[in-house]
Amino acid sequence: MIKKILIFLLILTIFTTNVFAATIYFDIQEHWARDDIYWATNEANIFKGYEDYTFKPERNITRAEFITILYRSAVNQKIFNNDFTGELDYSDINMNHWAYSYVLSFNNNLKQIENKSIKSIFNEDKFYPNRPITRQEAARIVAIISTEPLEEKKFNFTDLSQNYKYIEEINKLYSNNIIIGYNNRTFRPEENITRAESAKLTKNIYEDIFFRKNIFLKNVKYIRNYETYFPLFKNYDYSENTSEDDSYIKAVSTLEYLNFGGYIYPGDEHLYDIEPVKTLSKLHNNEYDNIIGTKYYILKYGKLDKESKVKFTETLLQQLYRNEELNHKNKMLILQSIFEYNKDPLLYSIIIDSLIEVADNIVDKFDLYFLKIEYLIDKEKEEILEENQHNNLKNIINYLENKNQELDEEDIIEINSLKKDEKFNIILYYKLNSSLIDYHNNNYEEGYEKLYQTYSFLKESEAYGNLLLQNEKSIIGALKNFKSKY
Repeated sequence: MIKKILIFLLILTIFTTNVFAATIYFDIQEHWARDDIYWATNEANIFKGYEDYTFKPERNITRAEFITILYRSAVNQKIFNNDFTGELDYSDINMNHWAYSYVLSFNNNLKQIENKSIKSIFNEDKFYPNRPITRQEAARIVAIISTEPLEEKKFNFTDLSQNYKYIEEINKLYSNNIIIGYNNRTFRPEENITRAESAKLTKNIYEDIFFRKNIFLKNVKYIRNYETYFPLFKNYDYSENTSEDDSYIKAVSTLEYLNFGGYIYPGDEHLYDIEPVKTLSKLHNNEYDNIIGTKYYILKYGKLDKESKVKFTETLLQQLYRNEELNHKNKMLILQSIFEYNKDPLLYSIIIDSLIEVADNIVDKFDLYFLKIEYLIDKEKEEILEENQHNNLKNIINYLENKNQELDEEDIIEINSLKKDEKFNIILYYKLNSSLIDYHNNNYEEGYEKLYQTYSFLKESEAYGNLLLQNEKSIIGALKNFKSKY
């Protein structure tokens, strides 16, 4: 019976290797680390089995092998780069060793991100690359690339005291749930780590170092999606269009086509405007009534000098003041497009405030406010935001967080009509975007505490708990960024 099972597994391995590039190992089917091993070998592709379709889970792993799989993990997660410059300060490993380049690059990256090296752990003249690595050594090196835990937990290993030499490293990994020890509450630091334990440890650190990526506390997030498109900025009745209207629409349509297609094919010239910007400039000079549309597209696609760009930007802002004719998406498009040209942060801020006042709904109000945050951070004028804080928006957040904030009945009716995910996103993005201000102003501890309070509220909320699962990495990554700064 066993022989038949092995034959079946071998056949299955051959087919899955060819079709799905997955390998099945004969010796781990009932092993506690089975899923971790398959993840490390077949999904992450950072570990390898043996040619006889075994993994040998209880075999020791060498120092060179362990650092290699850590290095592959960090490269996969894009927190390490290939850096083969310099050389290792060990007498027993050189370019002739299969792992030399991995160990060298791992060491170089440690210096860059943490100003540390593997010499702090393996501090002898020799590296002993083929020596089995101990659990203590593995933990210490993993701790260097691990992120700061959100909550500090004291380990309860019975074979380690609080005077243990590497207590900080163990506490860090234990708090991050990267190490948990054995069932009898021992850690066994001097024992060699097995291949199975290494697979488990690698998976845990792989998930943790994701939060080292430079994607958190970087950009403002919006509730709605604002993709680039080509609006006319005016409602046209095609049965009543003038020749100028037709020229304008054709020019804009051509710009849209060129933006996505990039080329007007011979024979199709009559369908498009061969010189759309020139047409728009002519309309503008003849005082065509679609001022916003002509100025926007000339600014975006024309070849204006610096002074003209500034004037166009100021005119566009003035046209937007308390504008109730353009739809919200058009307003956002214009405001995002003139970031680089506008030189007056106070004027920009006033215009957005005026649009928030006339916005049709709460979600639009918050996205306009988020745009204001993004702009003022870009211009390093965050103090303008603080001086003109929108108290009503803060009151809405307090109400959503069940802080019994008093609001107008009209606001309460609108808030209660929002979908659950809209309410959640308003809270989440308001807090994340507000955190950017603290981050840019180096208010790391204060920013962490405020964001962590929101994180705790969302986790404990019956209404928002499931929604948080889909977005948790964003808020955890931001919190860990704050934590790493103080």
